[in-house]
Amino acid sequence: ASRGLFSMLNAIEMTDDWTLDVIGNIAVDDLATLEKWKSSSPAATRVRFHGNLSPKDSWNFAKGAWVGLTMLEPTPAFIEAVPGKLYEYAYSGLAIISSPLPRCIELINDSGGGMIAQSDEGAANILNSWADNKDALLNIRRKAKIWAHETLNPQAHYQVFLDEVKKL
Repeated sequence: ASRGLFSMLNAIEMTDDWTLDVIGNIAVDDLATLEKWKSSSPAATRVRFHGNLSPKDSWNFAKGAWVGLTMLEPTPAFIEAVPGKLYEYAYSGLAIISSPLPRCIELINDSGGGMIAQSDEGAANILNSWADNKDALLNIRRKAKIWAHETLNPQAHYQVFLDEVKKL
């Protein structure tokens, strides 16, 4: 739940056309609530659970995806850190919808590659607006990819590291 499972499910439930692939294990404490959701939600057929996958296998799903969701709860760890998947989503050219965590807001503002959702309903509204305006969604996806490829240049980062090591 702290990783946004139920926020994402609620958001998908408030859309008409969006589907969701959930990668990763479900916490034991969340299983009963998830089973209840699966048996009662009209959106249950639009959500696929894949369990824990290797990074390579999990990123195969990104190839056909349009949006990456990071609907994280404001736990101390998430407040202080940027979830790695934000960078991965941007690098893959996915538009991002994120909960309003400080570092997530900073990344999305810097990149122009997504939007902040204040609530599950806010995430659904963003998804519905992108379904109605695919050009806007494609523009955000382009911004995410350009930002990531310019900002997250591994060769440049290695060179900075190498230069610092040489100084030592």
